[in-house]
Amino acid sequence: MTQTETQLEALLGVLDEDQQTTILGKLFKTVARDIAEADYIEHSLKAMRRLNDNKHSNVLYKLAYCLATMRSDDTDSLLPIHRMPFGLIEYAISFFYADSVEIVSSNRLSKSPIL
Repeated sequence: MTQTETQLEALLGVLDEDQQTTILGKLFKTVARDIAEADYIEHSLKAMRRLNDNKHSNVLYKLAYCLATMRSDDTDSLLPIHRMPFGLIEYAISFFYADSVEIVSSNRLSKSPIL
């Protein structure tokens, strides 16, 4: 373990969970820059806890893994984003994310060419 990792571990040991989440969110936002929402970490952690508390598998991790991992022939990710079923998955998630059915039906949810 490096000196920085040791120092970080010591710091995290004296912080409560909310403070740890705040620091994690700030670090993540620094690394993710313009590709993640400011409250991504908070929502992700809550979602993973909810799944775990209800005895469900961590589908957030599985989705990330399938999008980030390339097939053995290096042609696309395990879940291809330019063809089905990605469009169906994206639409279903966007439906539950939307606060109005009109947003879903007007197709303003995504810039995806699949939808």
